Amino acid sequence: MATISFFAGFEIKDKEKALRVLEALKDSGAPVSLTPEERELLRKQEKAGKASIDKLGELLEKL
Repeated sequence: MATISFFAGFEIKDKEKALRVLEALKDSGAPVSLTPEERELLRKQEKAGKASIDKLGELLEKL
């Protein structure tokens, strides 16, 4: 069993599911067949990534 940790701090332990989500993250222009659960994981990943970038921007502004 493979565990893939994502930027947002959550893990997908199912290798096939993780690879589909990674494929969607890698090339957002290409259609990738995802289940509703995988779409939700991807949405959470994108949201967490944007939040982290916003926090980094706030820290840089304070410097």
